[in-house]
Amino acid sequence: MLSDSNRERIICKNKTLREGCAPRGKEIIALRYRSGAKVCVKRTLCSINRKDRDALTCEGEGLAMNLEILYEDCDIILCRKPAGVAAQTKRIGQQDMESLLKNYRAKKGETPYVGVVHRLDQPVEGLMVFAKNQKAAASLSKQIQEHMIGKYYYAVSEHSPAQPEGILENYLVTDKKTNHTTVSKACKGAKKAVLSYQVLEHKEKRTLYNIKLDTGRQHQIRVQFAHMGCPLVGDSKYGNVENGQRREALALCSYRLQFMHPVTGKQIDYSIVPKGKAFAGFFSE
Repeated sequence: MLSDSNRERIICKNKTLREGCAPRGKEIIALRYRSGAKVCVKRTLCSINRKDRDALTCEGEGLAMNLEILYEDCDIILCRKPAGVAAQTKRIGQQDMESLLKNYRAKKGETPYVGVVHRLDQPVEGLMVFAKNQKAAASLSKQIQEHMIGKYYYAVSEHSPAQPEGILENYLVTDKKTNHTTVSKACKGAKKAVLSYQVLEHKEKRTLYNIKLDTGRQHQIRVQFAHMGCPLVGDSKYGNVENGQRREALALCSYRLQFMHPVTGKQIDYSIVPKGKAFAGFFSE
């Protein structure tokens, strides 16, 4: 079992915030919002004003899921994207993180600008940071382009790799018509994909990994692990799931983000614990 100290932590201090956003010298609150319900404060580490509290407790028009905001200041929102929810979509009537956060900001009487600076695949759960203004969006986008943002994932497979840790380097090609990515040789249209992994634990014929993503290619972790012979649990797209096998949720979680605050320049480092069923046996209650 992983220790409780590794389950969830806030390293960022409130001194990263600009004056007027929240009291100084205290850590940031982490809270959960459920549509039509009261705020469930996971850690009351600083106060929030009534205007923000009312926006979180008011009935969400058409919101059918949790909006879990873990960190917020004048420039960014850090939240957990649930598995099955798109980060951003053009499909009419389908909820995504962008629209949910725009509604949340509108409820607070703020300009509902939400800058989507990176993405997670729809079946993947985990941390995402969104910009609340164009200046923050530009800074975060630059950090992503220059590979300055640390992205860490937990994953579970039913097979173990030959080596307990290593670096995977492949060239990937994506078919836009089928939305399918494959490993290929270095050629025109192929993009280099790099990640490092470490086996953390074996339990009941399953393996838990810690993964650091160096590049952000489409379906990168899923494709590279399948190519290594260790397709992720629940990955019917790349895992060759046999007919009749019970389908599980994809066992992949973006559990940690490291980046520089786009305005203050302070380091922000935040971690969460996966909620997917495939991870339950690896984390203590």
